[in-house]
Amino acid sequence: MSHPSDLQHGLWLGLGWAWTGFPERALPVLERQLAVDPHSSYIHFGLGILAFYEQRYDAAIEHYQRAEQYMPEHPGWSMVTAQILASQGNAEGLRRLMSSTPAPESHHLSRLCHILCHAWLGNNEAVERLDTVGYREAIWSDFQYTYIQAQAHSLLSRKDDALRWLGHSCQLGNIHYLYLSKLDPILESLRSDPRFDKIMERVRVRREGFEAEVFG
Repeated sequence: MSHPSDLQHGLWLGLGWAWTGFPERALPVLERQLAVDPHSSYIHFGLGILAFYEQRYDAAIEHYQRAEQYMPEHPGWSMVTAQILASQGNAEGLRRLMSSTPAPESHHLSRLCHILCHAWLGNNEAVERLDTVGYREAIWSDFQYTYIQAQAHSLLSRKDDALRWLGHSCQLGNIHYLYLSKLDPILESLRSDPRFDKIMERVRVRREGFEAEVFG
């Protein structure tokens, strides 16, 4: 029988490989975890991350919906769903999501969801109103949240802000080089900027050394 600490270790190992762009390492780990604990919200979340980075957006949403069934109280599901809908260019889906997401004041992840939705829809004033100092401080230490914040600013063509948030996200560990540098449709407005190339070069170098860093 697996010890709970072993399951937690395997879960975060799989999530780490998924986030950093090693699906060949992440998928076997997450599938083994799923066989042991098929009702784990975070395992489905990890499978959703893998699907997201492979641009299998519908599959990612299905995994996130399954994850939400097992942990409905988590405030982040609308945030990651907004990221997918924005990547798909699904305006109607974003509007529906905003109407069903708790108020921005309820949690900073709900606020981030609203910000990304408004950004894709071009609602500059709404983003300005929601993008408060306290909110920015709340998300500053997390590479996933700062990445989505960078995407929101990219959608509004605020290159200076987008690159600052993206650079910080990558410094915190967002090193999925292929998706960031080439595949993410939301970052397209940044790719002609030399500052984006400098950030991506740092990401490339760090990712190439990541396996050696993990295994010592």
